[in-house]
Amino acid sequence: MPYKVYTDKDGYRYSGKKRNENKQNVVFLGDSQTYGYGSKFEDTFVGMTDKNISDFEIYNLGMPGYGIKKYYYTLNEFLENKSVKKVFVILDMTDVTDASLRWVDIPDNISPVVMSNDTNQEMSRWKKIKNSNFKGTRLLIFYVRNFMRYIKLKVFSTNLGTKDGALKTNLANFTYTDIENHQNLDKEKFDYSLKTIEEYFFKISELSKVNNFELYLIIFPWPETLIYGQKKFNWENFNSELCKKNNCKKLINLFGEFKRIKDKDKNWKHLIYIDDDVHLKKLGNSIIGNKIIEQF
Repeated sequence: MPYKVYTDKDGYRYSGKKRNENKQNVVFLGDSQTYGYGSKFEDTFVGMTDKNISDFEIYNLGMPGYGIKKYYYTLNEFLENKSVKKVFVILDMTDVTDASLRWVDIPDNISPVVMSNDTNQEMSRWKKIKNSNFKGTRLLIFYVRNFMRYIKLKVFSTNLGTKDGALKTNLANFTYTDIENHQNLDKEKFDYSLKTIEEYFFKISELSKVNNFELYLIIFPWPETLIYGQKKFNWENFNSELCKKNNCKKLINLFGEFKRIKDKDKNWKHLIYIDDDVHLKKLGNSIIGNKIIEQF
């Protein structure tokens, strides 16, 4: 179903309603799941929070293709002009490969950029976009285009249509596949990715101390995680320790809620996720949204 996407002056997705500068601000950091790819804004967990929490101004800083490095730099930039009461960081399965294979730091550039053979060309495009009068729209197009190019190569080019209907991807299979057999990550890159996530989440937690905001960490499973498990690497345990080490307010872990629906209804994938995709439908978003709303 087609739907309208509204972006504010900085290129971030929102409801389209006029913002109230007098309210306290709440920020969401993440990638396409946080952005709400494939759903109307009001059907995303950020949109649901926005609708039900009237005392706060909600900012969705999520963008397709972002990773932990971009979460930090985006938040740091946001804090230069605005104060924040709560920050929700949504760590997705893609953040592991993104940390070592997608984003790279470039000297003299504050923010990391997408790693590719055309990095210099992409940087040139970014500078033009950044100085454009149409920053919001062009920024969105820039990241969505690059994200879709990436996701087609890494996800949808795998084994769609398997008999169990799960998407075995090259992004989330590190929980149940030996890293030595991984198509994209070897042991060294995998360890580097985990250290990068730890490093940049620590940086975000340091921002929380300086700027006095509450920090929350949110995780939820992909279809394949629910089917094939976490015998090789436990994503829940990793994030639990990440939260404890960095004194975040709370880990909001949705694995249990998603699993209960899987155990109860044989059509769980169709109910929670977009068909032949890893992004969430309204029900999946509502599970997360309800848990977030409880924190207010």
